[in-house]
Amino acid sequence: MSELFIPDRTFTDKVYAAMLRGGKLMLEAHDIAVSIESKAGDKNYFTSYDIAVQELMYRELKAILPDAGFIGEEGEEHNTAQLSDRVCFIVDPIDGTNNFIACYRFSAISVAVADHGTLVAGYIYNPYSNEFFHAVKGGGAHLNDMPVSVSERPLCDGMVGFGTSPYKRELSERTFSVLRRIYPISRDLRRSGSAALDIAYVACGRIEAFFEGELQPWDYAAGSVLVTEAGGVITDVLGNPLPLSRPSSVFTSNLVCRDEAFDIIREY
Repeated sequence: MSELFIPDRTFTDKVYAAMLRGGKLMLEAHDIAVSIESKAGDKNYFTSYDIAVQELMYRELKAILPDAGFIGEEGEEHNTAQLSDRVCFIVDPIDGTNNFIACYRFSAISVAVADHGTLVAGYIYNPYSNEFFHAVKGGGAHLNDMPVSVSERPLCDGMVGFGTSPYKRELSERTFSVLRRIYPISRDLRRSGSAALDIAYVACGRIEAFFEGELQPWDYAAGSVLVTEAGGVITDVLGNPLPLSRPSSVFTSNLVCRDEAFDIIREY
């Protein structure tokens, strides 16, 4: 394999500009309820804005890197086979669609870049807070223009984020069993509705750990780069590397509380 493609600052600035335009579509959204449609999975919805943001990101990102592949959440064909032979964008146009539908104002655009299956950059933009989380392989993690890192707080003084895998509710018993174990020995729990932002919050030290029973690659690809570059760890709940071609469980944390939290989660 040839040398990895590592995005430079100009590339990152162009991706940010594209995400700003996508975020503008989200901020200007109206009549969201009339555009809701269902897809496979229990209570799994999307809106016309998910489609519009993805189409915008496709145009903008292909203009930045015309030969790159594009894997987006919305659409019938995700075509993950292209990951093995080219640079690819992995895009979630609106992570936290249920939040978006409810005007909860906690959703994000997530863009990862992979070169022949190796993640090399991650970008997550929350238009409601105007926060741009970004990381390039070997370059550290940043929030807007400031470097960030995972916290050094132990589990007893830490907050743990979690997802409920709402599209696969048979996992709920295991999820809540873990929470019953973790809650008494942590500072508190958090459920935000956006896995991409939860992972970014681990990367910048706002929460100490996060887990979910099943997520799609576009939910965690960008965040994986952020956490790794911020000095944390991210794997599936058995400690294996996260795949980019299929769904997976996800566990991420700082290094201080990793073993204690991971042992509890892995038990279930």
